[in-house]
Amino acid sequence: MRIHFISNNTFFLQDVISELSNTNITYKSDEITTDTDWVVVDEEIQENHPDILKAKELNLRTLSLAEFIYEYFKSKTRVVVTGCFGTSDIFKMVVHTMDFHNIPISYYTNNQVKNKFFRHNEEAEFAIIEGNEKKLNSSKFHMYHPTVALVSGVSGSDDSEKYLSFIDEITKGGILIYNKEDILLQEIVNTSENPIRKIEYETPEFEVNGKTIVLITNEGELPIENIDKQNIINIEGAKWLCQNMGIDPTDFYEAMASF
Repeated sequence: MRIHFISNNTFFLQDVISELSNTNITYKSDEITTDTDWVVVDEEIQENHPDILKAKELNLRTLSLAEFIYEYFKSKTRVVVTGCFGTSDIFKMVVHTMDFHNIPISYYTNNQVKNKFFRHNEEAEFAIIEGNEKKLNSSKFHMYHPTVALVSGVSGSDDSEKYLSFIDEITKGGILIYNKEDILLQEIVNTSENPIRKIEYETPEFEVNGKTIVLITNEGELPIENIDKQNIINIEGAKWLCQNMGIDPTDFYEAMASF
C-alpha cells in the first residue's frame, strides 16, 4: 500500500513513517501518482494545497488523520480516551500498565508517550487512541468508532452534540466508561440510545500521608508518590479501561506503583 501524507506536523510524521517502515504493507510515497492508494491530509492544510489538487485530479482517496487512524487500526480493538481533562494522564497510565506487564499495544496520541506519537505493533490486540478534546471542532474524533471508550468530562454545554456524536459512534455492544461526577456528561450519556454497556467511575477513597497519596483499594493500601490529588480520579478511569483490556485490578495497581 502506498500512502502520501500532507501535513505540517513533521514530528508526528517522523513517528508514523518510522513505524510504518517496519511493516511490509505500508510505506510513505514521496510523490502522488496513480499508484497512490491513500492521501492523508492534516486538518490544518488548506484545500488549495497543490498535493490535494493533484489527488483530486487523479481521483484518489483522501482521508483525514482521524480516518487514517481508524482505517489503519480497523482490525484491532480500538480503545479511545477523550474528555476535557486528564486524557493524556489516563492514556499514559494505560500504556504504562500494558508495557509493565509486557502486553503488546499499538497507539496514537496527540502528546508523546515514551518519545512517540504513534506505535505500531502487529501482534497487539488493542490500539489505544487519544481523542484531542482541544480540537473538537475539527478533529473528527467520532470517526474512530471505538469498541471501548472513556470520556473524562466535558467543558460545557457547547460540547454536548460533539460528545453525543462520539458516544453514538461507539460500536454496538461496545463499552463506554465515563466520569459520573460530571453532571453534564451524565446527561449526555443518558441521552444516547446506542446499545452499549455503560460503566461509571468516580474519585476513589484515598488518604494523604505527607507528600504521598495512599489509595484505599480492595487489595489494600497503595502508596503513590508521583500523583497529585487532581489525578486520583484519572487512576480510577485508567483502572476501568485496563480491566476491559484484560488487566485485573491487582495487576493494575502493581503497575501504578511505578508510574
